Amino acid sequence: MRRWAWRGGALLLGALAGMVLAELLLRLVHLGPDQNVAFATAAEFSRLPGIHAPNQRLTLHTPVPYRAHIDSLGYRGADFPRARPAGELRIFLVGDSFGFGAYVDDDSTLAAQLERALRPSCGTVRVINGSFGGATITEEAELIARGLTLRPDLVLLEVTGNDVEDLLPQPSLWDQLAADRLAKSHPPLSLLYPILHRSVLWRLARSALAARRARLAARRLQSVGLHDSLTQRLRADYWARFLALRDTLAAARVPFAAATYPVLRSLRDETSDGAWLERALPRSGVPIFDLRQPLLGSHLPDDALYLVPRDTHPTARGYGIAARVIADGLRRLPSLTGRCAASGG
Repeated sequence: MRRWAWRGGALLLGALAGMVLAELLLRLVHLGPDQNVAFATAAEFSRLPGIHAPNQRLTLHTPVPYRAHIDSLGYRGADFPRARPAGELRIFLVGDSFGFGAYVDDDSTLAAQLERALRPSCGTVRVINGSFGGATITEEAELIARGLTLRPDLVLLEVTGNDVEDLLPQPSLWDQLAADRLAKSHPPLSLLYPILHRSVLWRLARSALAARRARLAARRLQSVGLHDSLTQRLRADYWARFLALRDTLAAARVPFAAATYPVLRSLRDETSDGAWLERALPRSGVPIFDLRQPLLGSHLPDDALYLVPRDTHPTARGYGIAARVIADGLRRLPSLTGRCAASGG
């Protein structure tokens, strides 16, 4: 028995030594994925309005180099007080990775550029970036409910064409994040996670798991197909959730607007889900800012508007066009005319 215990201990120590060596080699040759923006733990989630772990400052390198700062409240961007200062126009922006600003620096995100575009005509402005990658209307409604504690003057929803398709996975991303928070709050993961999160091996394992999930989701999507009945069901689900969000904000007397940002594959495709959203959402009575025509009207090539060929998220220049269009539309809203001039720089 003792001999087997010694052998087991030796194997365990050998495995740990091998992992440490592999970790050092991966760091030495700069292989493996970047450290991701971490989501909040259960304790952080209970006390903060944001979805991300607070006080993160990351320099990431793939697919393009960029810097991201998560503030003390769990949102991307510079720190700001939870209580709204007197005279500040506060806008809560929520969306998916387009809203978050994946692969651009903090000062180039849609939120940051919208804030700068509004300042000349609206004075002191704070645009809070409440977005995160992969979110759709299910997660966005939850994020907005949490963000209302910040007393925003307006909620702005950033909508992309794949938001309808993103309703398909079950359990929802919101439920997956809740399960992840629960796992991280109990031993042994609660004790190991602060170290694991910084480990290249851990990130490789998480990337492999995410890739496997993506393959399974793609197979599931391929097997069911977005046939007409499923497409109609997903669209009806999205529409019902959007109207429920509209009504919730109306009951709370918080003005609501949305901006439809086309993904690259649907920029020139009038039959995509993004085009359907652009046609459907104005019927809700919510002010909708359609970004397709301004982006097309810029006559810029795809690689000036999106990060192709390395990625298909918007460039800083693309976000700048979107920010100017949204700022002009917001200034004209009756709910903001007392705060902003009708036109500005």
